Amino acid sequence: MGSGLPLLSGTWEDSPADSGYLTPSAQQLYDELDRFHFPLVPDSTWGEWHYFNLVTARDEWWYITYLIGGELSREEPARSGSQRWGGQLLVTHRRPDGTYERFEIREPSRGVTLDTLGADLHIGQSSVRQRNGVYRLEGSALGGAGAVRIDVTLKPGTNRYFPPVELRDDDFLSGYVVPGLVATASGSICVAGRCRSFHEAPAYHDHNWGTWRKVTWEWGAGQGSRLALIYGGVYGPDRDAAPDRGGIRSPFFLALVDSLGVRQVLRFDRVKYQGRRTLRGRGGATAPHRFDLIATREQDTLRLAVAVTDALGTDMKTRGFHRTFLQMRGRFTITGRVLGQAVSDSGAGFFETYAAPQ
Repeated sequence: MGSGLPLLSGTWEDSPADSGYLTPSAQQLYDELDRFHFPLVPDSTWGEWHYFNLVTARDEWWYITYLIGGELSREEPARSGSQRWGGQLLVTHRRPDGTYERFEIREPSRGVTLDTLGADLHIGQSSVRQRNGVYRLEGSALGGAGAVRIDVTLKPGTNRYFPPVELRDDDFLSGYVVPGLVATASGSICVAGRCRSFHEAPAYHDHNWGTWRKVTWEWGAGQGSRLALIYGGVYGPDRDAAPDRGGIRSPFFLALVDSLGVRQVLRFDRVKYQGRRTLRGRGGATAPHRFDLIATREQDTLRLAVAVTDALGTDMKTRGFHRTFLQMRGRFTITGRVLGQAVSDSGAGFFETYAAPQ
């Protein structure tokens, strides 16, 4: 508050914990934002992951996920060799010709090391390491195109993060943080021995944790010329009790971020999808052509409009649950007023939703 007590004698100094809270180093900040968690009780639907996307060319990008999941427990040492949980590296490559390649590798729990005080994660020979606010991504996985090998350094933009939040009720827990809403990536990715190097490519990083039984979500993140945005929210296990998506009112958020950090957080309760575009190689499956939403907070209002330029659909099917998971690339515009000032910007981003299977 800037109103310290008068010091009559002696000295008054911040403890290391005080200093770490007030002015954390980059190492402290990103370890606190990006640390790992344990479920309250072992749950087979528990999952936690580091997610990254990289845009290495105008028509080429990568989705990279370092995932742990299963019946993980605080009482069970992380490297106990339990067969009830483990890790995966999942990589999806959108090629310049519009086709997609997928790569995956799995590791049992004895090959996984995680840190509840920091961001580091090791899954076999693949890893994410954070040092002084810079992430090093290494890994290899196998797919139809051969083996992929990742060696990437990712640097989040200063103040371009969204802090951790958790949604919790009797049925599920969903946690989320965005350490790198705006980031750059440099390094190389090789497929079947053919390597592509890149420097300061646009990138993004978030981190999710929770129980995911019949849980779906709306999500999007974009970078404009001056502003960045992140929106999202989850539908819990009771979503199917409602007749359709439009009938469900959910407390979603949209955050606007600039060079100083989060400028404002607004709320919305639905996304309006329009049109249909056929998904490549998926028969009659479709994604929307465009969508928009309106978010408000007191006197503030923002309208986000997105034109979808590409989409990937993945069938998600378990007992009593069947959805198509849509990962979309699009161009966005955002307009409105925030804190008494007009807002207008445009750019590109990635967006996700779930649709009924077709």
